Order: sequence, then structure tokens, then C-alpha cells
Amino acid sequence: MHAQLPMLTITDQGTSSEQISTQICILITSGQLLPGARLPSVRSLAHTLHLAPNTVANAYHALERGGWITTPGRKATSVVASPPALSREEQLRPLRITIQHLLAQAAQLGLSAAQLHEEVDQHLLIRAAPLSQ
Repeated sequence: MHAQLPMLTITDQGTSSEQISTQICILITSGQLLPGARLPSVRSLAHTLHLAPNTVANAYHALERGGWITTPGRKATSVVASPPALSREEQLRPLRITIQHLLAQAAQLGLSAAQLHEEVDQHLLIRAAPLSQ
């Protein structure tokens, strides 16, 4: 059985293949995908994300070339035993893209910076798991 991936999100920032590979790298470095965890098949993930299988295959190939995952023969794709580390900049890239989208949506709604800050503060207060400092 493959690992249940947290929802991957595809935006208009960068190629879908790059976004998939970056997000999987972050899941691995954050410990959400552990060494040996099996990933969904190319077709399964493509279906889930409503993408062409080639897009997911390209992401998996990039991850394999980067030393993050392995696909031995026809066996399932899985996280390698000792994956490389992401730089802090690489870890923050998807968050920064999400923040850009949030700011654009807030502007479309006509929210002031104070109103947006209040919304974010409210969500931080009700968040189940505390953020690490």
C-alpha cells in the first residue's frame, strides 16, 4: 500500500512537474514522508491531481535523479533510505508562492492589511497544532 500523500497543490507558478517534485521533497525533509514510504503510482497521482501522467512521471524522474526516491525495476516508487536535504530557501519557496496568492486574493476582496492580518491571527489561534518558532 502506498503512502497517503497530503494534498499537493498545483498553481500557476512554475511547471506542474516542478511543483510536484518540490512539494514531495518538502514532505520528505519535514518527516511527513519517511524513508521507505511508497508513493502513489504515476497514474494514480495524475488522476488525483487531474494532470497528464507524463507530468507526474517527469516529477518522479526528477526526484529519482535528485536522490529522493527510487523505483527499482517495476516495483513501487518509494522514498530512499537517506534522502538529501533542502536548503531553507528551497523549503520556503512553496510558502512564499502561497503567500503571494493569499495577498492577491485579499486585494481582490478589498481587504486592508489590518483586516488580512486579523484573519491570519484568528486562524493561528484556532490551529490545532502549534507552530514551531
